[in-house]
Amino acid sequence: MSRPTKRATSSTAVATKLSAATGVVAAMVLAVLANVAVSRHFRRWDLTSHGLYTLSPATVQTLHGLESRVSFDVLLPNADPLASTVRFLLDAYGAETDRLEVRYVDPDRHAAEFLAVQQRFGVEAGRTEDGQIVTDAAIVVSRVGGKPFFLTPGQLVDSGDGAEERARSKVEQAFTTAIRTVLDDERPAICFSTGHREKRLDDTGAAGLADLASRLRKNNYDAVPIDASRPDADKALAACRMLAIVGPTEPFGADEAARLRAWLVAGGNLLVMANPVPDPDRKALLPLGLDAVTSAGGVALDEDFVFELDGKRRLPGGFGEQYFAEPRPHDVTLALLGERNQDLKILFAASRSIGKTSAGSVVPTELLVTSERAFGMRDFFAWAEKSSGAPERGPDDRKGPLAVAMAAELPKPAGSTLPHGPRLVVVGSATPALGQSFSRDLRGGAVFVESAISWLVARPQLVDVPDKPAAAGVRIAEASIGEVARYVMLYMPGAAALLGLAVWLRRRATDERRPGAGTPGGLG
Repeated sequence: MSRPTKRATSSTAVATKLSAATGVVAAMVLAVLANVAVSRHFRRWDLTSHGLYTLSPATVQTLHGLESRVSFDVLLPNADPLASTVRFLLDAYGAETDRLEVRYVDPDRHAAEFLAVQQRFGVEAGRTEDGQIVTDAAIVVSRVGGKPFFLTPGQLVDSGDGAEERARSKVEQAFTTAIRTVLDDERPAICFSTGHREKRLDDTGAAGLADLASRLRKNNYDAVPIDASRPDADKALAACRMLAIVGPTEPFGADEAARLRAWLVAGGNLLVMANPVPDPDRKALLPLGLDAVTSAGGVALDEDFVFELDGKRRLPGGFGEQYFAEPRPHDVTLALLGERNQDLKILFAASRSIGKTSAGSVVPTELLVTSERAFGMRDFFAWAEKSSGAPERGPDDRKGPLAVAMAAELPKPAGSTLPHGPRLVVVGSATPALGQSFSRDLRGGAVFVESAISWLVARPQLVDVPDKPAAAGVRIAEASIGEVARYVMLYMPGAAALLGLAVWLRRRATDERRPGAGTPGGLG
């Protein structure tokens, strides 16, 4: 039997090396080709138990149908619990279209970029007590040549009704709604009545409507003043999705009231916020002439002055003319109910009570009420002239609890294609809409007015984007992330090293105590 020669052995070794090198090169080529293919065909897998990042068919259809580029400017700080959810979902959106542009601007870290976004979109910002920047718009959705759409943190999460402790994500609904709205470029006109010395949209003071007008613009509405006293007001009203009459101090004429009632019954939506007003002689309360309008919804403006005698409701000082109203269950008040929303205080000052008319088929619903100890004083000026002490309920006064805000929905007009009939909200004071209600401590009034406007306007929701189920989550702040990193990178490896050192020392000590361990072969 012959043995292989040295030359044959060398040839075999060279062939083996060439084969191995060829395999390595082929593997590298395949890896590059696989990465190219993956980059062109992006896929994600949602492993969350509730499918939080799985897009609905309606969203996918919206993204596939984009014909122009849509931009998302995310203004959430990295430490915000919503930031990771927003980032993951926008990644999923980006996997379905190449017409989505996303920019992340942390207000706490990128001051210059945030200032540029503020100037471009008119975003307002402030600082919390711990120095973090908070904005009235968490995300700005826009397209070239169109009006921006602003999303607030409250539009991204449904916090539940108090009994439900876990939040429900509404991020997908909000994003898809924003994209569709930006493409449609629709900004409903919210009209504000003038001509009767109502509160003004350009008044930036505590008793003005400038803060409400700014909030409406951030929520993609146009705040438009119209003179409802003009004979040709019908043309202006035709363009209004809703009319607000806030704090009138002069009465509406019979012709004006008839015109407004006809507009309401035909499909309009009306918000009336009317304080009690003294007549020119300051002897009685001035009828504003609006009962002819509000009676279409079964609502009456009572001519009285509300005093709240419950010490837990009334503000210190005064006689109870300033107090906090209590919300009753309704679509308008959902954001004010539950344990989570106990800090949302709705301040009323110099208010009247709201009653129900006996005639008509529409039955209104109470939105805000006083306590049982409150009462509505009918002859306010007789008491004011005496000025002999605290007010007391007389035999003709209305006994609490009193309704100070009501809502009603009228029958749908013939031939209407809207999903609901004309809607009416009547409030016994203008206070919740004024600038003071947009402060941090009294923002419950602002929430109430914004919710009332949303209910009145009733912009159609995307019912084809289902709600995500409530799911418990873990919120990790930036400081906690650093602590986790120290544990993973330092503490845990250090503990393992110390444990290994302890084992080595113990083995060494055991070997030294073993008989004959010090000589080769165990011989002494």
